[in-house]
Amino acid sequence: MHQVLISLSQNVYQLFIFRIIQGAISGFIPSALAFVSAESPYEKKGYAIGVLQTATSTGQLFGPLFGGVLADLIGYRHIFQITGILCFISGFLLIFGAKEMKMNNFSNGGNELKNLLKNYRYAILENRNVRFGLMLIFLSQMSVMLVQPIFALFVESISGDVKHISSLSGFAFSVAGAFTILSAPFWGKKNDKDISKFGIHGYKRNLKISFAGAGISLLLQGLSGSIFLVILFRAFFGFFLGGMTPVLYSFVSRNVDEERQGGVMGIASSFTTLSNVIGPGLGGLIAGFWGLRIGFYLSGVISLFAVGIVRLIGRD
Repeated sequence: MHQVLISLSQNVYQLFIFRIIQGAISGFIPSALAFVSAESPYEKKGYAIGVLQTATSTGQLFGPLFGGVLADLIGYRHIFQITGILCFISGFLLIFGAKEMKMNNFSNGGNELKNLLKNYRYAILENRNVRFGLMLIFLSQMSVMLVQPIFALFVESISGDVKHISSLSGFAFSVAGAFTILSAPFWGKKNDKDISKFGIHGYKRNLKISFAGAGISLLLQGLSGSIFLVILFRAFFGFFLGGMTPVLYSFVSRNVDEERQGGVMGIASSFTTLSNVIGPGLGGLIAGFWGLRIGFYLSGVISLFAVGIVRLIGRD
């Protein structure tokens, strides 16, 4: 409904209000994470969340592309109306197609919904591994968002007289998302397999590889003098990114009791949103003062720093 209201906005103030409403009630990703985490068998949580991440990344990759084309064809207002219809269809399918097999089995004793403050206290103060998981989720997304606002400018600055620079820039940016889509199920399945063999050390090993690979890829992007090298290193970055976010969500899910799944996974998603808010502004500010390459270097250092945090997981 809020998408349809946005399409009916007559001025920027109405648009602003409707966007606030959208942000307040659009908890799709946290709810989906909680649902998938609770309904998936324990030994397949990583793979299931990896598939969910693939679906999310696919939407983020193709949504802007189709939206831009449709906007040129039918106008901006109709895009919001189409989005509203898609949301309605999704809700209809969820109501009549999804069954909460495990959640409906909760007893009333000790399994009531936790309020927000209790969930935050549990996730940040009481559960050490969840606390580290939330930190790593924030850092992983920061490494992505810091370079987002300056990426096109960076590509233009190193491309010289290369033809079709706009298309190549868009392709270079999107290639990371494409490789994330391809790699997320692989990392999820690999994670489930390694956990069954090595326990928590399976998580740690895969996360170390992913963060280290992502950090090196970001540093190499910053050092690149050719758009084709940037595309190559963006592909590597996307591959390793697929082993970060899904694995971290799976890690948080496995360290939370089922009755807390919804609240804590929502908090995990909030840490992603927080990095989405802070990252682009900080990246633009850094680029303005110290140059376009510094954002890539800082993002790489953040990813490599996260490797040290991974080492603390599971330690008393």
